[in-house]
Amino acid sequence: MLSEVRAIGHLANHPDVRVAVSGASAEGAARAAAELVESGAPVMVSFGLCGGLSSSLQTGDVVVARELVFETGDPIPLDDLFLERATAGRALAVAEIVKTVAQKITLHRETGADIIDMESGALIRAAKETTKVGLLRVVADPTEAALPESVDGAIGPLGHVRHGAVLRSLLRKPSDLPALLRTGRDARRALQKLRQMHGMLESLLARI
Repeated sequence: MLSEVRAIGHLANHPDVRVAVSGASAEGAARAAAELVESGAPVMVSFGLCGGLSSSLQTGDVVVARELVFETGDPIPLDDLFLERATAGRALAVAEIVKTVAQKITLHRETGADIIDMESGALIRAAKETTKVGLLRVVADPTEAALPESVDGAIGPLGHVRHGAVLRSLLRKPSDLPALLRTGRDARRALQKLRQMHGMLESLLARI
């Protein structure tokens, strides 16, 4: 998302860095990943916010995934790109937003995944055998936090908030307001932490 791009600050304009914005969708991630592969990027990093599946993770926790798993199939190892200390875990790639606590608990139990996102799977599928792929994420919504129905359609193709869609959804279901406000607070807190992670990316860039 654009807010995640802004979190990396001046690195977005570095001559050796190419940023591809996927928005919050698997389709957008596939297009972005194809762009990166086409550019000949030797290293790709899935960077941004994620949902928590493990009850040990809370909003603002930093996770470097060591492997990625889809809802079916064996885990896929990811490259160990980051030297800094962070929570190591398994990421689950999904095609749609997982909103309920029950869904999160079930997915954690069935896949052993600690975090969840909709973009990393596309990166793995698009990467060439010689491309190194890493995953650096910050938890926004933890396991115990359900996402309101108002998040459906709330994010545009470049990751911007569609305020009109959110307002229309709230008019249909005003009871979503407390959960929506909490979700916004969690996202802002996670983005604040994400902005502190550009040092890890700088360290990685210096070693490539």
